[in-house]
Amino acid sequence: MSITFYPSYEWQMREIPCNICDACDKDMDPFCTGTITEPDCPYINMANGNACAMLALLNLPTDECCGEVDAKDVPNVVRAIIKAQNVSARRQNATEPPYESGGPGTGQCKVISFGRNEDYITRRLNDLMDLLKHCQEKSCGFYWC
Repeated sequence: MSITFYPSYEWQMREIPCNICDACDKDMDPFCTGTITEPDCPYINMANGNACAMLALLNLPTDECCGEVDAKDVPNVVRAIIKAQNVSARRQNATEPPYESGGPGTGQCKVISFGRNEDYITRRLNDLMDLLKHCQEKSCGFYWC
């Protein structure tokens, strides 16, 4: 599962050339149409755990998989991003080491987490900052679901 962050304005879906086909042999995937569908606005998609860690880092609600920030409150989130970008200890609190559990013979399904390192958090903070700059230009808020 994943959580995606979008600007809070009406956007449309669009078809674009498939970027996966360029990296592989098209003959290997008989179902590929050569295009994919994505929103015509900036968006960020993260695994649930990563998104919740980013929301917590920015003091946004994490109790639900969905939420919204109004346009008037976007500057507060921008300030929280700047603080997280500039304070290593804040980013360190959002890291998680990789782990593996369960699997054959344990009676549990195998779970593998690749973790979250500080570089990942920094990249995602930059991505969120870009999204919020776009929201400020459009005078809108943003939401996640």
